Amino acid sequence: MSQRPNDRMTLRPLTMTTVCLLLASALSSGCRSESTMPTTPTPTPAAPVVPPPAPAPVNKAPAIAGVDVSPQGVALVGATVMTLTATASDPDGDALSYDWNFGDGSGLANGGPTVQHVFRDAGTLAVALTVRDQAGESATLHTPVKAVSLIGTWIGCALSGTGPQTYEMNQSGTTVSGTYKVPTLQVPFSGTISDPRRLLIRIFDGQLQPWTLDASGNTLVWTSYCALTRQ
Repeated sequence: MSQRPNDRMTLRPLTMTTVCLLLASALSSGCRSESTMPTTPTPTPAAPVVPPPAPAPVNKAPAIAGVDVSPQGVALVGATVMTLTATASDPDGDALSYDWNFGDGSGLANGGPTVQHVFRDAGTLAVALTVRDQAGESATLHTPVKAVSLIGTWIGCALSGTGPQTYEMNQSGTTVSGTYKVPTLQVPFSGTISDPRRLLIRIFDGQLQPWTLDASGNTLVWTSYCALTRQ
């Protein structure tokens, strides 16, 4: 069978549009060519440098330079008002509390740097002072204070023709009593003591004898007359 010239199939070259349509149908996607410009990454800002926290300041304990005791010398039990003054400081500038223990069974909490006390026991007493700062750090200092009573035998003040006088003395608080003796006489006496170390004795005939205990606690002095020595 012969083919007529008009019936001959003519093959045309495929255009780009045709190719894209075919691919779009198959892949359900466009065939547009898009050019992508390279992007520059955004730099991540550096984290700020945080310095480590400063170490907490270390609390330092207070210091006691000393305790001044006045009057100087012994304390007469029941009579002498002793003034104790502390010198203390704190390196951190904290306020301080002062706790006193007088060594005779009594004390004073938070009494401040200066206190007064009348000792009630004889002996060498260790006065303890504890100073404490606001953080609880503390320092303690012991200060010896000697306290004496008048109990005992006192001899002296020799009288012409009779020899020395003897006082057998007892003490209770601020009151004294006892026996006055000379070789030819023995009579009772009474008296009182007062601050700082004074003694006033009344003898049987009403005579008043003013005595003063010296700072050592071993001698009673009757001003410009005579002295008695503790035996």
